[in-house]
Amino acid sequence: MATFTWKPYSATKTIAPRVRIAVFGDGYAQRTADGINHAPRQWQLVFQRPAAEIAAIDAFLSARGGYEAFDWIDVDGVPGRWVCVDWAVTPYPGMLASQLSANFTEEFGR
Repeated sequence: MATFTWKPYSATKTIAPRVRIAVFGDGYAQRTADGINHAPRQWQLVFQRPAAEIAAIDAFLSARGGYEAFDWIDVDGVPGRWVCVDWAVTPYPGMLASQLSANFTEEFGR
């Protein structure tokens, strides 16, 4: 499995647990986790690098095609399997630099 090794310029972690809710007529609600891995971590990452490095990150993500998982040790130092289904590249003409924004979601499958 491929390993993502670049360190982000900035990172924001989001966790949005999937929860099933049953609401009853008297206002009572019962909540339960939706599956055993119901709270995947998500990271919104920003990379600011020379254009050649951003091109390498873009090529890595493109090679995975938005569906193939890869290994990455997150900003908190926790290893995991991740997928990246969307990213954006912003070139800075004249500065020979670029920015890449990516959203990584924890993957629990094989």
